[in-house]
Amino acid sequence: MFVTGGRQEELDKAAAEIGKNVTTVRGDVSKLEDIESLHNAVAAQKKKIDIVLANAGFVALKLTPDVTLSHRGGRGQDLIDPFLSDNPSRDNG
Repeated sequence: MFVTGGRQEELDKAAAEIGKNVTTVRGDVSKLEDIESLHNAVAAQKKKIDIVLANAGFVALKLTPDVTLSHRGGRGQDLIDPFLSDNPSRDNG
């Protein structure tokens, strides 16, 4: 298994938790050169890739009572708007 991420400390934790048969490669999947580095690391050890999961992003954690329409960031409007629309104390984003 190959695991990639931007923070070496988190990669080290993941490798320790997974145990054996894991290789960590520091990189950012939103950068082409880092994807190429990951490819080279995999190609040096394996002949094929069975599954690729690339997820680049971030999350801002909020308690439910603190969420407003402005937190949706243009995503999930259909899910969030009905939840917030009945609460007059919420902003209108």
